[in-house]
Amino acid sequence: MMKVLVLNGSPKKVSDTMTMTNAFLKGLTEKGSYEVKTISVIDKNIRFCQGDLSCWFRQDGHCIMQDDMNEILDEMAASDILIWSFPLYYYGMPAVLKTLLERTMPFMKYNMYTSGNIVEHETLVDLKAKKNIILTGCGFPYFEDNYAPLKLHMKNVFGEPTMACVYESSLMNIPAPELAPLREQLLNRFIEAGREYVETGKISDVTRAVLEKPLLPNEVYIDIINHSAD
Repeated sequence: MMKVLVLNGSPKKVSDTMTMTNAFLKGLTEKGSYEVKTISVIDKNIRFCQGDLSCWFRQDGHCIMQDDMNEILDEMAASDILIWSFPLYYYGMPAVLKTLLERTMPFMKYNMYTSGNIVEHETLVDLKAKKNIILTGCGFPYFEDNYAPLKLHMKNVFGEPTMACVYESSLMNIPAPELAPLREQLLNRFIEAGREYVETGKISDVTRAVLEKPLLPNEVYIDIINHSAD
């Protein structure tokens, strides 16, 4: 049985992105043998990295700071699949999840080497060797460079992760009856993506394009958002 760790990086108790992620998990676990654990990062005591770096020399996979992070590091190391679920904040991860990512420093060793166009550290636990799935939603309509900084960041950290960047995800929480069919359509897309992952071990480019396809034209979506607070 494969172990799946979901890292919910939303600071909100009700997260649009986690709603989509839960739909993906529904498809994933219908027939697949997966053990799923979800961690809501906002609920954990995770201090900022202090740059102590003694972890690079101890090589025990743990941080010198005694908070909730060492338990999370153990969970990450033991998991086969990591699902990073979060909304886009200022073209990147929310601060709570970025802090967690920075605290994975104990997975690294001191020595460096060149890898393509970047320099990397040798690893105790290689995150790039995990199956990383990044599911992220944003409140913007589609424009080409919206996710560009995040995609580069995720490529440098995880290599070639499975990634779905969903525009117009704010439609998930606008209480308008006429939007209900669109929300159902989007969630069904994620269920199908989970089923596909069971069969193939990935989300195909075709399926990713379906997940990322905006549900409404930009101008229509902007008008709905601008009037949703009236």
